[in-house]
Parts: sequence; structure tokens; C-alpha cells
Amino acid sequence: MGSIFKTKDLGYSKLENSKNEAKPYLNILAYDNIALEKLPINIRDGRLPQNSHEIVLSRTMQTNGQMDIKVGDKFTFRYRKKIFRRRSTKPK
Repeated sequence: MGSIFKTKDLGYSKLENSKNEAKPYLNILAYDNIALEKLPINIRDGRLPQNSHEIVLSRTMQTNGQMDIKVGDKFTFRYRKKIFRRRSTKPK
């Protein structure tokens, strides 16, 4: 039988230093400890977070966002849920 783990989409944060104008935001996800063990997360530098003030950033942050981020750097971001609104296709 497989393991059950939890993930949660916390929202999005604008990246002030991103050079990618088409996608200048960060999608923020939360994982429980089991998810961190079971999902294919490959740490290239540093380690997995050990408290709520630490995060893992994808390689895409440096390549796609063209951001110079190093292990140990500190930054602040605000996040919010992205809301998708659907327009009605019914005539009024």
C-alpha cells in the first residue's frame, strides 16, 4: 500500500527581481514531511527546510527567472491566492 501525503498550494508572490516579464511570480507550495520524502525533490545545493522560515527554490528560479539566488540568501515576499474568474457564456 502506498503512502499518503499532503501538499497545499498557498498562492503566488510577485518576484521583484525576476527578469522574466511573462512570468514574474513564484508559485508557493507547502509539503508535509512524508511528501518531502516521497516526491522527486532533488536538492542540488543546501538541504531541505528545517523550519517555517526556510524554503526550497526550484532551479527554474535561476534559469527562467534569471535571478541570482544563493543558499542562505534572505528575502521577503507576500503571497496571495490566485483567483480565476470565469465569464458566463450564457446570453443575458
